[in-house]
Amino acid sequence: MNLFFKQNILAIVVSFLFCLPVKGHEKTNKTLDMSGYDMKWFFADLHAENHTTYIEGTVTLHAEITVPVLDTFALQLHHNYTIDSIFVNGQKHSSIRRQHDLLIPLSGQTRGTLLAIKIAYHGSVEAESDFFCGIFTKQISKYGKDFHVTWTLSEPNNAYSWLPMKQDLTDKIDSSWMFVTTSNFNKVASNGLLTNIVNLPNQQSRYEWKSLFPIAYYLISFAVADYQDYSFYTPLPDGDSVLVQNFIYNTPACLNENKTVIDKTGSMLSYFSTLFGQYPFEKYGHALAPLSGGMEHQTMTTIGQFADWEEVVAHELAHQWFGDYVTCASWEHIWLNEGFASYCEYLWNEHEYGETFARENFENARNSVFALPDGSVHVPAEDTNDEYRIFNSRLTYNKGACLIHLLRFMLDDDLVFFDILQTYLQKYAFQNTVTENFKQIIEEKTQNNYTPFFEQWFLGEGYPIFDIRWEQIGDTLRLLSVQTGSAENVTPFFNIPFDLALYDKDGEIQEVRVQQTAPNLPITLVIKNAQIDSVIFDPKHWVPAKAVVTRTTVPVIIPEHETIPNFSLFPNPATREFLNIKNENIEIKSVEIYDGSGKKQVETLCSPVSMHLAIDISQLQNGVYFVRVISTNGKSRTKKLVIAHS
Repeated sequence: MNLFFKQNILAIVVSFLFCLPVKGHEKTNKTLDMSGYDMKWFFADLHAENHTTYIEGTVTLHAEITVPVLDTFALQLHHNYTIDSIFVNGQKHSSIRRQHDLLIPLSGQTRGTLLAIKIAYHGSVEAESDFFCGIFTKQISKYGKDFHVTWTLSEPNNAYSWLPMKQDLTDKIDSSWMFVTTSNFNKVASNGLLTNIVNLPNQQSRYEWKSLFPIAYYLISFAVADYQDYSFYTPLPDGDSVLVQNFIYNTPACLNENKTVIDKTGSMLSYFSTLFGQYPFEKYGHALAPLSGGMEHQTMTTIGQFADWEEVVAHELAHQWFGDYVTCASWEHIWLNEGFASYCEYLWNEHEYGETFARENFENARNSVFALPDGSVHVPAEDTNDEYRIFNSRLTYNKGACLIHLLRFMLDDDLVFFDILQTYLQKYAFQNTVTENFKQIIEEKTQNNYTPFFEQWFLGEGYPIFDIRWEQIGDTLRLLSVQTGSAENVTPFFNIPFDLALYDKDGEIQEVRVQQTAPNLPITLVIKNAQIDSVIFDPKHWVPAKAVVTRTTVPVIIPEHETIPNFSLFPNPATREFLNIKNENIEIKSVEIYDGSGKKQVETLCSPVSMHLAIDISQLQNGVYFVRVISTNGKSRTKKLVIAHS
């Protein structure tokens, strides 16, 4: 879901103030037990028009009982709807209504039994917003015409506002059909493939959409309006092609205004397939509706516009992998959907317009994170019924995207980074995940421990603030990096790497990477034949942090035990089983090697004391490490090491 994201807006709204409550819309009973069965097939056969939220028809559910005995089949359906009949395996059944709960008593059905539940109903629920309310109707005056649109948007827990539904993220429906009958001047957009359009009496038409792919309950949708169908096929990297089907307002002016960005969807499909693996569904498309953003309904995104919304189009398309193909198992982990889709806006900009453009646009996300000092990417369990916390743009979207960007920087290898993403998607295809699943993939690929990283950046709050002071004395550049956390009482310290750009008086630049392993980090660099004029923190803005860098005339006091003269590592990158460490000016007492997450992987004590060592690194996986050398007089220094075993 993308709520009112537009290119070059400085600050995306922290909370979604434009979402008003549904009239008479009480929250559903979150404690209703619907765990005793597995959804197999969903078939909605409805009548809907473009000017009203009134619907009528039937929903048929096929389900398999997964508990020893199931006495009650539980669903949710808004109490505004009237139940006309319920049949279970062809037999008429009674039901119990309890607010929005729909309970169908069974006669002790046992594990493995297949049930066919057919529910006929009619009614309407009136919404006053275009998000968080289930079903909507609205008129839009544009292109010199008035268009009426009825559409659905069920995320996170509002499918019950128009369907009898099991609202359980972990129970994906194996396949689904959506048949909608409407006046024949309308068209109907929905999930999957449009397999048939049936002309009916009384100037009615039935649109028959079918999907054979698993789908989460909140991704089922339809949209009804006076649409035109603008469709094309786009080639994918494996040589296959996919249909891009777009239902847009039925006027030439609408196509003229939006065609350029719609056409880019083809390029996006091809590029994201290269990054993440082949597009996983039977088609992709869009349905226009007058909402302030977009919603990633599986294979058919509902979107407010295209012109000037290229990033929104990229965001919703990326959801087909991150959110639809692989879906978070709990709203606590919604960043696995929204953080990744938001970062894909950066990836598309980087691919299409270059790194500088992407980085400049990404500043909006970074600045949003800095707007407040606290808040975690993780949604606390007690807040998972709060739509505004789930879809908090600062935390779920922007800080989630920054977390991924930082991870890419720490890995320092795009081949590894995108291999992790592809492996994650392949392993959990059409399933549900939590953050721990993603973390495990990273650790398997890098053989490093990322628990500290996720404790700080996913569970932790805030962001790091750096105060860096520096001076140059001859060939020695002395710095002191002092770091605090913006939410110091929750996450006082972030163990992370960062780059420093060193500019000399002629504008020449050197870059060094530093690992902040302690709140107060002394750094000593040897700068030969150059007078440093300025030091820039994180010049390419990889790290979501604030920093002040100051050149001081007051000597930078670095504790004696924290600095040593320069030493050499070779080979670096290390391609052999042993790493050589040499320093002509000191005697080496011990060597420590840390992985990218800050965990110590190697510690070697040297006896007798040495000036040249060969360290066994054969057990370390390829990746980025930091080598800390400690001399016999207690002084130490850290350098970056890349291991690239063949």
